[in-house]
Amino acid sequence: MGRYYSNRKKFWEIHFFLGNHADDKEFIIEEFKPLNLPMKLGSLIINKYTINLFNKIYYKKNCINNENKSFIDINNFFYPLDKIKNWNLVYGNRGFIQYQFVIPKEKSIFNLKKILKTINDNNEFSTLAVLKLLGKKNNNYLSFPIEGLTLALDFKLSNSILKLIKFLDEMIVDMNGKIYLAKDALMTEDIFKKIYPKWREFQNARLKYLAIGKFSSTQSRRLGLS
Repeated sequence: MGRYYSNRKKFWEIHFFLGNHADDKEFIIEEFKPLNLPMKLGSLIINKYTINLFNKIYYKKNCINNENKSFIDINNFFYPLDKIKNWNLVYGNRGFIQYQFVIPKEKSIFNLKKILKTINDNNEFSTLAVLKLLGKKNNNYLSFPIEGLTLALDFKLSNSILKLIKFLDEMIVDMNGKIYLAKDALMTEDIFKKIYPKWREFQNARLKYLAIGKFSSTQSRRLGLS
């Protein structure tokens, strides 16, 4: 897992929490008793100052080094958000948007820093981030993974973040990356057809099985697939 926060000295700081399977321990799954948020908190707590403070506290509390290791169950390691039953309410009435992309392994660190700096320069911040290394791509028509880094970012929804995401889309295209269709809410038809060049084969498969005209969605119409 990775945690990200911005401050005046460093535009992004990344902390990694790593774990290994403990073969000599009994397999334990702890059942959460999730905290229930009583109201929509929104901008009361979601801002760059509170996120900065939270990440510093979270890091110090969970700091792992050669002298500070702990044994935790699988739920606490992989699903920490499940401790809060309705965590989405912290984003307020407008909610949040998750943006996920993948960039090729070559120059991935350089390009990732470029993307993060762009977000910071636009005075935006992510409340939660997940960074993963993907393996080689396959030949499926609309497959997302390619060999490289994928980053998922949660943003509180605002007009400014909607504009920024459209700009980030162009950056991802220039980096020969992709945007994850399963989490897409804003991609244009032009962007989609650039980063998923096998869209024609996908359309031919739909035509073969008589799916065109019978099955569609808001997304498919936006991307020119209906």
